Amino acid sequence: MPAGPFQPFAHLHPVAPPVATDTRENVLLAAGEVFAHRGFKDATIREICERADANIAAVSYHFGDKAGLYAAVLEYAYAIASQRAPIEAFFAHANTPEQKLRAMVEMMFTRIVDQGRPSWHGVLMAREMVEPTSALDHVVTQSIAPMWKRMTDIVHAFLGPHASEAEITAAGNSIVGQILHYKHARPIIVRMQHGQAYSSEQIDYWARHVADFSVAGLHALRAAIDQRSTPTHDSGAFS
Repeated sequence: MPAGPFQPFAHLHPVAPPVATDTRENVLLAAGEVFAHRGFKDATIREICERADANIAAVSYHFGDKAGLYAAVLEYAYAIASQRAPIEAFFAHANTPEQKLRAMVEMMFTRIVDQGRPSWHGVLMAREMVEPTSALDHVVTQSIAPMWKRMTDIVHAFLGPHASEAEITAAGNSIVGQILHYKHARPIIVRMQHGQAYSSEQIDYWARHVADFSVAGLHALRAAIDQRSTPTHDSGAFS
């Protein structure tokens, strides 16, 4: 049975756009914009510091070098998303596998598709997907891998003990892929909507649809796995 009204923004913690309060955060915000616009290779420390109104020495003092600054910017972007949609709020009342899956989809839509973050966050991550740097390894280990483990644990609970690792992984990828579609295909979807930007009502509907679709798919896959794993007895073999 559905876990109740599905409201992706119900647990969203309003977070105003970050306002720099010190030199380090000034540099982080400026670097995010420059890295998103130019990419890691073409961004310069000089331009970042000019935008941040900071001394060039601030980068070496706080981050070591450009690579360290870039890694810190990626971590900062993820921290803002986590602050805006803390995982504990979404899973507070999720007990069954279905409730947990709906909570996961809700949280991911809020973090990934919602536009309540500085625009450079999405651009920066899109660049990182196309031209990954060594900083991505750290982001995967610290932020993405734990979320993926939670997703596959939920899927495994749905599919049961006879599900293979390949089946669990493929099902998890299918769920995440549906959500990422609304993120990465946003320019196309907006044009198909005659230029209308995403609305909270649309994101709400899409999140419910992805959850419903995924729940139905997992139930069907579980039935196939159970049928495959049930021993068959040929009663005529011993007659």
